[in-house]
Amino acid sequence: MLVDSHCHLTYEGLREDIEDVLARAGAANVVTLVTIATRLSDHDAIVAVADRFANVFATVGVHPHEAEPAAELSPDTLVARAAHPRVIGIGE
Repeated sequence: MLVDSHCHLTYEGLREDIEDVLARAGAANVVTLVTIATRLSDHDAIVAVADRFANVFATVGVHPHEAEPAAELSPDTLVARAAHPRVIGIGE
């Protein structure tokens, strides 16, 4: 049993074929995946994927390269977003 602890299931090329991506992961014995947000604007899509698939969880956060556009993001906002039951971490 394997866990992919850092993937980007909403990236172009994966999101359009997500069922097949997850099927290939399962065939490779990857039973749990954690899809990672890199931008504030990613959070809703990331959580939606985790809501849709029982073996997918999410993190919310901002990659350091995206920190300047997200300067208004407060720790309280991240903590509030992390309260969603499918979110298991904060950070990229």
